[in-house]
Amino acid sequence: MIMKFIVIFFFAFIRPDFAFTQNRGKIISKKLFPIAGETNIYIFQPSKYLAIPKKIFASVVYQNNDKYYYKSFLIKKIKGDYTFSLRVPDSTEVMILTVVNEKNKLIDDNNGLGFISYFYNRNGKKSVSSYIQAAYMLSYYAPRFLGLDWEKLKGVMIKLYETAYRLSPILKKESIYTYYLMLLYEQKKESVRPQLLAYAKQMSSSKFNQNKWMKAIKIYHLLNMDEQQKEVEDRAIRTYPDGLVAKNKFLTEFYKKPGISEQAILADMHEYITRFKDTSAQTKYTFYVTVIEYLLNKNYWDRLSFYEPLMNDKLTLASLYNKSAWALCGGQLNQQGEQMYIAKLLAKKSLNYVADTLKKLAPDDNTEYLQDTYNSYADTYALILYNLGKYDSAFYYQNNIYKQEKEVDVGVLERYSLYAEKVKGLKFAKQVIEKELLNGINSPAILNQLKSIYKKMGIPENEFDKLSEKTAMQRRLKAAELIKSHLGTTKAPDFILKNIQGKNVSLSSLRHKVVVLDFWATWCGPCRASFPDMQQEINKYSKDSTVVFLFIDVWENKSLEEMQETAAKFIKDNNYNFNILLDVNNKVVNDYKVESIPAKFVIDKKGNVVFIGNEKRDLGLIIENERTNQL
Repeated sequence: MIMKFIVIFFFAFIRPDFAFTQNRGKIISKKLFPIAGETNIYIFQPSKYLAIPKKIFASVVYQNNDKYYYKSFLIKKIKGDYTFSLRVPDSTEVMILTVVNEKNKLIDDNNGLGFISYFYNRNGKKSVSSYIQAAYMLSYYAPRFLGLDWEKLKGVMIKLYETAYRLSPILKKESIYTYYLMLLYEQKKESVRPQLLAYAKQMSSSKFNQNKWMKAIKIYHLLNMDEQQKEVEDRAIRTYPDGLVAKNKFLTEFYKKPGISEQAILADMHEYITRFKDTSAQTKYTFYVTVIEYLLNKNYWDRLSFYEPLMNDKLTLASLYNKSAWALCGGQLNQQGEQMYIAKLLAKKSLNYVADTLKKLAPDDNTEYLQDTYNSYADTYALILYNLGKYDSAFYYQNNIYKQEKEVDVGVLERYSLYAEKVKGLKFAKQVIEKELLNGINSPAILNQLKSIYKKMGIPENEFDKLSEKTAMQRRLKAAELIKSHLGTTKAPDFILKNIQGKNVSLSSLRHKVVVLDFWATWCGPCRASFPDMQQEINKYSKDSTVVFLFIDVWENKSLEEMQETAAKFIKDNNYNFNILLDVNNKVVNDYKVESIPAKFVIDKKGNVVFIGNEKRDLGLIIENERTNQL
C-alpha cells in the first residue's frame, strides 16, 4: 500500500450511452441523463477476462471554472455489481475516467483511451462544447493524471473536435481550432499543410488581434517556418508589448535559461509581474515552485522557510519535500546520508502538510489516496528516524502503517520487524516474523533477520532450519493445492504456438528449464502495467539459458496475421524484447483454465506448475528458487 512521491489532485465521473468499452468492459450510469451538481451512481462492468482485485477505485478528471481536478472514488461490489457514486459541480460538462487498484495500478483504461462521460441539463441535453472540452482534457490532463495512451488519443480527439464543429461550425472561431488543425497535421502530415498555411496566413493578416497572431505563431512553429514565426512575433510584441505573445515568449525563454539562480528566478518573477501586471496565484506558483526545486537541488535549506508560506498548494510542496528527504537518506536501512537531519526536517514537514489536508477534507471526500500518501511519507520519515537511532519514534510511525495494512506489504514488514526488534525486543520481533511467514509473507531480508534473532536468543540453528523448511513446505503444499484445484493436476499442459516471427515454440522443447508463462492481451491495462517489471525479470536472467519467459497473447478475436502485426507493433513501440506467442484459437488459455488476465504461471524443470499468480515479489522468489533447484 506504500507509494512513493505522490502528489494528490482532485477530480470525478462518467456517462450512460457514451460508455466506451475496453474490449468488453464498460461503465454505465444508472441515470439515462446524469446531471452535474447531483449525486450520480455508476456501474463498472469489467470484461469477464479481466482480473479484478478486492479493492478498486474510479480515478476521474474533470474541469470546472477553468480549473482541472483529479479525484478517486471507491468502487464497491454490491449484489454482484461494481458500483460507485460521485458528484461534480453544476457547471461540469464532461469527465474522463479509469479504474485502478489501491496502489493506483491500472485495472481498466478503455485500452489506453479512458472512459468519457458527459453531463446533461434538466432537459436531457448536453452542450456541444462538451466535445471540445473532452478533447482538450485528453490533450494533457487526462494523459498526465490517468496515464492514457497519447498516440491513441489523437484520433479520438480529432473525432471529438469534428463532431463539435459539425454540430456548431461557429466553434471553429475559438482558439482551440488551431490545436485541432495541428493534431490533424500530425495524423495526415503534408496533406494538411496547405490548410494549415492558409489558416496561418489568414490569422497573421488580422489587424490588432493578438489571439489570432498567437494561432499563426503556433502553426509556423509546427511547420518549422522560423522566419514567418519571428515576423509575426515581432509584430505582435511591437503592437502589444505586454500582450499574450510577449508573455508566452517571456516564459519560454525563462524555462530555457541554464544554471538559473534564486536571485535570477525572483528577478524574472518581479519583471514578469511588473511588466504584465499579472499577480495571479498561478503565476506566483509557477515561479515559487521553480525556486523551491532550485533550493532543494542546491541544498540551500535555510532559504526554504521563506517560501513555504507563499505556496498555497501544500500537497505539491509536501511531494517535493518527501522526494528530497528520501534521496537524502539514501532510501536504505542502516544508511547514513550526508544530510540526515535535513532529511528528517523535510520529511516531517511533508507529513504535516498531508495531515493538515486530511483534517480539512469535506465529509463526502474520499480519503483513500490521501491516507496512502500520508503512509508513504510516514514510511520515509520512519526510515530516517531509524537511521538516526530514534528507534522508538521510528517504530511508532511504522507500527501505525503496519496496523492499517489489510494485506501486508513485504517492504513494510521488513522495516517494521527491524524497528520492532530494537524497540520491543527479540521475542516480539520473532513472533511477528513467524506469524507472517506462516501467513505466506516471505523475503530474504526477513529470513535473515529471523535467523539472526534465533542466534541471539540461543535457539539452535536447526530450529530455524525446521521453521524455514516448514514454511517452505506450507507454501509448496498451498501452491500445489491451489494449482490442482485450478488445473486438476500440477502437470503443465503441453502446447505448440507460433511466435510473432512465425516460428513454432513448444513447451516440451523447454524441458529441464524454468518456464514463465504470462497470459496477456494488447487491450489489457493491468497486463501492460506489469510489463516493465517483467522486463526487469527478463534482464535479470538474460545470461541464464535455464530460465525462459513466454508471453502468450490471448482473447484478441483477430486473425493470426492481425495478431502478429498488433503484438509486434506493441513490443517495438515499448522497447520490450519479449518472446510473444499467439494463441489465435484460445486453446492454450483454455487448457490452462485461465479465467482472467494478467495470469502468470511458473513451470519447473520437470514440467510441473509450481506457481500461479501476479505478485511481483512472489514471482521473483519462485523463479530464483526453481532456477537453483537441481533435478
